[in-house]
Amino acid sequence: MSSSSSTSSSANLDTSSIYRLSGTNLYSGLDTDKIIKALVSNTQSKIDKQQQLEQIAEWKRELYRDVTSDMQDFENTYFSYTSDTNLLSSTFFKTANIISSSSAVSAAGNVDNAKNLIINSISQMASQASYNSTQQVSDQEITSGKLYDSWTSSTVGGKSLLVSYNGTDYTLTLSNSVKLDSENMSATNADGNNVELQKIVDGLNDQIENNSTLNGKVEFTLNADNSISLSSKTSYDVGVKAYTTSKDTTTGQKFLAALGLTESTGQTVNGTAIDTNVSTSGLFNQTISSSSNLKFNVGGEDYTVTLGGDLTVSGASDNGYAIAIATQLQKQISANADLKDKISVSFDAATGKITFTSLDGSNLSISGGSQNLLQGLGITTSDTPSGTSVESSGVTKDALFKSYLGDTLAGSTLTFSLDGISKTVAFDALDEADYSSADGISTYLQKKLDSSFGTGKVLVSTDAANGTLQFQAGDSTSVLTLSSSSSSNVLGKYGALRVGSGETNRVETGKTLDDLAGEFKQTLTAGADGKYTISINGKELSFDGDTTLSTVISQINSDPDMGVTIAYSQTTDSFRITADDSGSQGKIYYSDVSGNLADTLFGSMTDGTFGSIQSGKLTADDGTVSVSGDAVYSLTLGNTQKTITLASGSYASLSDFQSAVQAQIDSAFGTGSVTVSADTANGTLSLNAADGKTQLSITSQSTENPLQISSASNLAGYTAGQDLKMNVTINGTTTDVVRSSNTTALDGVTLTVAGTTDKAVSFSSENNVDDLVSKIVDYVNAYNKIIDKVNTLTTEAQERNSSHKVKYEPLTDAQKEDMSDDEIDKWNTEAKKGLLQNDSALNGILNDLRSAMTDAVESAGLSLSDLGISTKAYDVTSGGQLVVDTAALKEKLQSDPDAVTSLFTDEDGISSRVKDALDKYVGTFGGDGVLLLRAGKESDANDTSQLTTQINQYEDTISKLKDQLQTEEDRYWSKFTAMEQSLSTLTAQSDYLTSMFSNSSSS
Repeated sequence: MSSSSSTSSSANLDTSSIYRLSGTNLYSGLDTDKIIKALVSNTQSKIDKQQQLEQIAEWKRELYRDVTSDMQDFENTYFSYTSDTNLLSSTFFKTANIISSSSAVSAAGNVDNAKNLIINSISQMASQASYNSTQQVSDQEITSGKLYDSWTSSTVGGKSLLVSYNGTDYTLTLSNSVKLDSENMSATNADGNNVELQKIVDGLNDQIENNSTLNGKVEFTLNADNSISLSSKTSYDVGVKAYTTSKDTTTGQKFLAALGLTESTGQTVNGTAIDTNVSTSGLFNQTISSSSNLKFNVGGEDYTVTLGGDLTVSGASDNGYAIAIATQLQKQISANADLKDKISVSFDAATGKITFTSLDGSNLSISGGSQNLLQGLGITTSDTPSGTSVESSGVTKDALFKSYLGDTLAGSTLTFSLDGISKTVAFDALDEADYSSADGISTYLQKKLDSSFGTGKVLVSTDAANGTLQFQAGDSTSVLTLSSSSSSNVLGKYGALRVGSGETNRVETGKTLDDLAGEFKQTLTAGADGKYTISINGKELSFDGDTTLSTVISQINSDPDMGVTIAYSQTTDSFRITADDSGSQGKIYYSDVSGNLADTLFGSMTDGTFGSIQSGKLTADDGTVSVSGDAVYSLTLGNTQKTITLASGSYASLSDFQSAVQAQIDSAFGTGSVTVSADTANGTLSLNAADGKTQLSITSQSTENPLQISSASNLAGYTAGQDLKMNVTINGTTTDVVRSSNTTALDGVTLTVAGTTDKAVSFSSENNVDDLVSKIVDYVNAYNKIIDKVNTLTTEAQERNSSHKVKYEPLTDAQKEDMSDDEIDKWNTEAKKGLLQNDSALNGILNDLRSAMTDAVESAGLSLSDLGISTKAYDVTSGGQLVVDTAALKEKLQSDPDAVTSLFTDEDGISSRVKDALDKYVGTFGGDGVLLLRAGKESDANDTSQLTTQINQYEDTISKLKDQLQTEEDRYWSKFTAMEQSLSTLTAQSDYLTSMFSNSSSS
């Protein structure tokens, strides 16, 4: 039979700390938590009331914003010149459509002109220039940091201090992401400063930057002697103080002291050298974890005793920790029914040795447990009991606070994802595997991953020189991700495996260039100026090392002068670059100006990827070359684009034609920029960049193409852009048309080309009144939806009880604790009803929209009712919703379409009136509307609306009340804690004396 002790308790002997325990966990047996809640209930009631008022304001703002969103969507759909359904435009009311005889092209616009247009052929569609890089971007590995068998956790994250400036104190709280590496405390950066301490300084300065008052006015610096200074950049003095939540807390004072700082003021505050010794520094863990345990075998039975509470002994000697641990373990054993009569724990205060004794005379051994206790107490383990007692050799205090690789991994899981399929592997103690070294972990995980994904799908190895783990996919196209762990202490830069959650064998665009520098296939190097500057199509952009790759991509893609869009493919592990403009003028040319970022991402333009541009066979059987008409070509060399024309004529030999082509190119780019070579045997020409490392591309721009090259490039993976080429007949005249886009306009007819064709395409028209009827009905339905929502909000009432009080008020936090999520949702639904009953702004919307829609339009001499659109009869609850008689509407559109168009589009027409009403309530480009002034919009970072201002005021009041509540609670807790600690000391002494008397009587 096996048993374990896991009773939760605390044995912290630091009288300056406050521990919030309750019920039977306290020596007094009092339910302290309940008592203190009753003592501070008045302040809690004030907080509840303010939170309810805040919730009502938030709900009102939410309802207003919902109406605003619907009205803005309505306006954008029906009253915007960028919309296809714009009722302000007469085009909306056109019923004639252009019909194409071929699916290769569609048309819209002037119907009469379309009838006089024939497309005889479409020989080529427009396309964008593109470049598919063959450069593998990443090293395709997930690599851990150096693994350690043990380390001490950093405690600086989340700690606070106060900075005073111009008479005001400001709290700076380090981000929880600021963590020090206990195994790297002697490392220095390029400036000679301690790498780990610099993290603290940078973290504090980050908080300063986030404070609009302090930013640019005060700054922390790390000095060469590992001391920290705080300086003012203005004439005002600065100071540092310990952060404290009450007079009894000392955490802030300890943190300030650990930074070598004392409370002082001046133009500059200088600290003393920070202690970087992990064992004595206040920047690292000095607490023994509550999960620390020992495994006993007593009389052949196995038991596990867990410490049960985090243990901190302020200012204690090594032997003092032995006493505290022995006392806590004895308490845990005494609380365990299976163990209390089998094991006793005693200690020698002089030597720090602890003795574990079998009370019933059975053989006893310690077979295992947490390494921090085993090594920290000096316990030798044995699976076979050989006596009735086990004695430790003495305390090594540093070991007690450490985390150990094997302990941290045991029982945890890792989740891997391979090409979207996730598998979880466990560090299962039953496997009796070795988790204490990189080699052991590699062997273990390889076995687990082979079982999960199949042999060879995921490969795990170690780098003995660096003490790291490497994970690779067996297939170079597979994407491997180390997704997560069940334990927060396993993954992360300072976790047991020293590798972050979400790490992948591909480039992670969310990382900075500095972080990615060692993860690219090619080592990323900054320029002499410390920056990465690239040029694309003649436009330069510079990036710092702390810029994320996603930002690099975003800035390139959003820069119109660069004119390209880049995209990364995880599968191919490469980038694709596409010109934004289609047609032959679209181009792609990149280079590095400083550093090698472009080469690293896209591949070097000097790595031998350039070849020649080859023509087709040009010579006739007699060796001559004929050009039947002038031929126009667009050539791009590097970042320069030129046009050349090859004149029609007959050339006696390929050599003569070569000379003519060379002369044209020399004239455009200068002699020696591009060389034209002849292959007489095959009758072809080849074009080459003279330096062998500059991108060259060519695109034919005319029907004549004597070089038999439509588009080509000397760069592998590059495809030049092409123009749309059509032969058309317009009003009886036939001509060739070349355009850069597949959508183009000819005489008021917009053509959209979807494919090539050698068959003639003609156009006709059809009248489609039914389609316009449908669009008008859709508009009326959208209008009715807004009217219905607003009318419901203004007419529904809040439910009240028999005393006429509101039945459903916002729930307090305490009330929510006794309700299910479904019950809370149902309650909140009822509580939101009636909040905007008879609201003046919403009533104004109803009145203004109804008037805009239903009043007659004088210039047109009509109203909506003349079209068969009228208010619902005998329905006063609808709020003025409209109904459509589609037969009457269709008849009016057929009999008098121009009058209908005027009804909506004249200056005093329905469309203008409705848009004016919408602008009044939801804003225009010149200012905010009524609803926006009341509730703002969620996307506005500087929302100063009435309700948002009111909510902020409630939050300020709540914050102050919570501070007051915290102060009251801390005051009461400090009193109860003092009482409990006194009882704890008396109990420990009593337990010790009882144990001594028991041992004496048994001997």
